[in-house]
This record gives sequence, C-alpha cells and structure tokens, in this order.
Amino acid sequence: MYLENIHITNFRNYDSCKISCSPKVNCLTGLNGMGKTSILEAIYYLCMGKSHSNALDVQIVKEGLDFFRIDSNWKKKEQLFHVVYKVPIKKKKVLEINGNTCWQIG
Repeated sequence: MYLENIHITNFRNYDSCKISCSPKVNCLTGLNGMGKTSILEAIYYLCMGKSHSNALDVQIVKEGLDFFRIDSNWKKKEQLFHVVYKVPIKKKKVLEINGNTCWQIG
C-alpha cells in the first residue's frame, strides 16, 4: 500500500498543501523552516492518530484557527482508500475511511 496524495489544511504553518506521491521513491527538499517536517508529521498523524513529537492538537493547528484536517488517498494493488482525519480542537477527532467513520476520540 502506498500514499498516492495528501492534502493538509490548517496544519502547523500550512493553510493548505497538496502533494502527489510516487509509488516508488519520494523526496522532500527545501530550506530550513520551509515545512518538510510538518509534511512528514501530517503523514505520521494520519497513520498513528498523534504527532511524532507528542505535541497537543492545539499546538498543531495553524495559529488562530480551531481545526485541522488531513485528506489522503492510498492505493493497494487496484484498491483505492480515501482516508480523512478531521481534528476540531474542542470536539472529537474523527477518522474516516472511504466515507465511513471508523472511530472518534475526544
């Protein structure tokens, strides 16, 4: 299974960021402080439900806003999976796979 694309919204310094991935090798390049680690953190959050740095959700959401969201598409052979993590700061987190709510944490 591999990540086809990801769209992060209100995550760290990003208002919106869309990235398409290759099924083989992917590289993130850029100057220090440009957001490479934030992209990796969003992928980690999507997979694990928390930050790799143990940051609180309120520390991850873009300053002044009250939610962040991570949308992604994954592919396994010919199967496609649309995975969405919705994280409102004062409500329950929601993980959806192909439009079905898998669980809520709050």
